[in-house]
Amino acid sequence: MKKTEKLVPYEVYGPFEVEIDDRKVVTAKERLKEWWRKETPRGLSSRKGCYVFAMRASKGFTPIYVGKTSKQTHEKEVFNANNVANMNEVLGKRMGTLVLYLVSTKPADARSYHIDEIETWLIQQALKKNPHLVNIQKAKDWCIPGVASSKGKRSPAAEKLAITLGLKKRK
Repeated sequence: MKKTEKLVPYEVYGPFEVEIDDRKVVTAKERLKEWWRKETPRGLSSRKGCYVFAMRASKGFTPIYVGKTSKQTHEKEVFNANNVANMNEVLGKRMGTLVLYLVSTKPADARSYHIDEIETWLIQQALKKNPHLVNIQKAKDWCIPGVASSKGKRSPAAEKLAITLGLKKRK
């Protein structure tokens, strides 16, 4: 049996309310620096991992965009020009409060392949809640009816596989 590396826990931080001015994300460099300092735990802005923008409204949270920061830090990537343009477009169409979740681990434990896998998984999960997710480049174009990315009745074999994989509890 092949030995696997140690399990690396990635923690979730947030939701952090994104600073908005006139229905647009604030992008002034000094205000963003201050936002990172005031809103997020110390050191989190310089880490790598994944992030999820969501809208908070009376019906709860709706994921809008999922991204990763495997080459740059959260601070340098999260509010880049492309993300800000996407969020501003969403803010022009939807009511609610824009929030940000960060998913990160200790800097020494961060691995780009972990971050890529986590981003893919987060996108797939977010699509279940919001089929109009801004970024769908990693959306699955396959499903296993009753097991993965599919709703509906499971076949007897799919039922057993779902139990085997821990996706469903045995009755």
